[in-house]
Amino acid sequence: MTEEEFNAASYALDNWNFHSQNVVLLAKRKGTDQNIKDAEDFLKFHENAGGLSFEDLDSRREIEERINSGQKLPESDFNVDIPSLIAAIQSLMGWEFPV
Repeated sequence: MTEEEFNAASYALDNWNFHSQNVVLLAKRKGTDQNIKDAEDFLKFHENAGGLSFEDLDSRREIEERINSGQKLPESDFNVDIPSLIAAIQSLMGWEFPV
């Protein structure tokens, strides 16, 4: 995934209010195995809870800050099929996103 593709996917997720999913994307882009596990666990929690409290938002922000304090993986080490990601979000939400 190129930087441009990553930025487009990140923008789309934030624009659609998928902030927890965006943290997972960020973790997979530049996080450690533990960052990825933390982000995925938080996403599961968020999906089960149906919403987030202010404390939960702080927890998600802390995960994101830990990820951002690390180093970015080379582009060749991280691949996401952007068209499939966008199609899955469109299918789930019934939204259109110009690619």
